[in-house]
Amino acid sequence: MKNSSEEPSTNDQPSQGLATILIVDDNPDMTIYLNRLLNKKWRVKMASNGEEALKFLTVDTPDLIVSDVMMPVMNGLQLLEALRKNEKTKSIPIILLSAKSGNDATVEGLVAGADDYLAKPFSDRELVARVNTHLKLSLMRRELENQAKALFELNHDLSQAQAIAKIGNWSLELDSKKLTWSHELFRIYGRDPNSFTLNYRTFLKCIHPDDRKYINNIVENIPQNINHFSFEHRIILPDETIRVHRALGEIINDSNGDPIKIIGTEQDITEKKQTEALLDEQQRLLYSSSKMSALGTMAGGIAHELNTPLCIIELSALRIKEQIQDKNIDQKVTLDELDKIESTCFRAAKIIKGLLSFARDDQNDPLEEVNLKFLIEGALMFCQKRFKSHGVEIKCGEIRKDLNIDCRISQITQALLNLLNNAYDAVENCENKWIALDIMEQSDQV
Repeated sequence: MKNSSEEPSTNDQPSQGLATILIVDDNPDMTIYLNRLLNKKWRVKMASNGEEALKFLTVDTPDLIVSDVMMPVMNGLQLLEALRKNEKTKSIPIILLSAKSGNDATVEGLVAGADDYLAKPFSDRELVARVNTHLKLSLMRRELENQAKALFELNHDLSQAQAIAKIGNWSLELDSKKLTWSHELFRIYGRDPNSFTLNYRTFLKCIHPDDRKYINNIVENIPQNINHFSFEHRIILPDETIRVHRALGEIINDSNGDPIKIIGTEQDITEKKQTEALLDEQQRLLYSSSKMSALGTMAGGIAHELNTPLCIIELSALRIKEQIQDKNIDQKVTLDELDKIESTCFRAAKIIKGLLSFARDDQNDPLEEVNLKFLIEGALMFCQKRFKSHGVEIKCGEIRKDLNIDCRISQITQALLNLLNNAYDAVENCENKWIALDIMEQSDQV
C-alpha cells in the first residue's frame, strides 16, 4: 500500500477489457482483503484516502468506487461530495463502507449521493453482489444515455433538414385530386420523377395497404373547423422496404370557408421510431430485471410457501392410500384428508396465481380495480419466510376488506416488495428488528 503522496497502486497484471474498480481505504488489511476479493472478476486499483483518489481520477476513470467513510486527509463523504460536483465524475457509482450501522448512517450516505452503503462487517458474497449489480446498472444507464443522445441528435438533424428545405413538400387539390410532390419527396419515396406517374391513385399504391383507408378517410372527411393536422403512416419502397413517415398538413379554404386544397410536408422518421422502440425495450428490460431481482431475493420464502402445501398433500394422500391398502377405509378420516388436500390445493393455487400475476409483463395493460388487502397479503406471502427466519417482525395495520385501488397488479406488487426489501436491509443489523406497514386514506388516494 503506497502512502498518500504517491500514485495509486494497481494490480501487477490488470485484465484488459474488464471493469475497473477503485478501492479507497487507509486500512492496509482492509485494502488487501478487498483487493483479493474483487480482483477475481474485475481490474482493481487502490488509493489510501480521498485526496489520493482524486489524483488518480485525473489520469483514469474507474467504472465504480468502493470507499471507506472514515479516512485521514479526505474522508469518504468529502470524496463523494467532490466527485458529485465534477461533471466528469458525477455519474461514477460509489459504494460507501463504514463501521457505523443503522438508518441514520445509511441515510447520511445515500443523501450525500452514494449509490449504496454497506455497514461493516459484511459478507464476501454481499459485497461482490452489490458491486456486480451497480456495474450492470451503470452500464444500462450509459446505454440509455447514449440512446437518448442519439435520439436528441436525430431530432436536431431532422430540424436542420427542415430548415434547409430537405424535407419533401406536397400539395393536393381536393376536388380534382391533383397531387404534386417536391423533388425531395420523390427521393424519400424512392420514385424517379422522370418515370413515375404521380397522381392520387398511384400515391395510395405507395402507402402500406393497412394505412390506405386511414389516409383516404383524412382526405375525404376534412372538418371545416380544422386548419392543421398531422399523422404518421407507412410507405412501401420499390424494393418492398417499409418506412415510417410523418406528414404535416395545412388546409386552404375558399371564401366560404370550405376546404379546397391541402399543402404539407413529409419526413422519414423510421430511425427515430426504431430508436424510440429501442429505448422502450431498454426500459422494459430494466423493469423486468428489477422484478426478477425481487423474485430472486424472495425465492427461499416462495419455495417454502409452495413446499409446505405439497408436504400436506403428500401426507394426506399417503394416509388415504394406507387405508385402501389395508382395506380399512374410515369414511370420516378419508373425507377429512380429502378436505385437507382440497384446501391445500387452493392455497397452492393462490400462491401460483400470485406469482404468475407478478411475473407477467403488464406495463401496457389498462388499470384494473384490485383489492388492496389482497395485494398486500400477496406481497407479504413472498417475503414472510425470509423475514421470519431472520427474526424480523412485520407489523401490518388494519386494512379495510372493501378497500380497492386502480392499478396494475405486477407493478404495485413490485413496489411493495421493493419497499419491504429496503426496510429489511435497514433493520437487518438492528437488535430489535421490526417493520411496520400502515395504510393511510386521503380523499380518493391511498
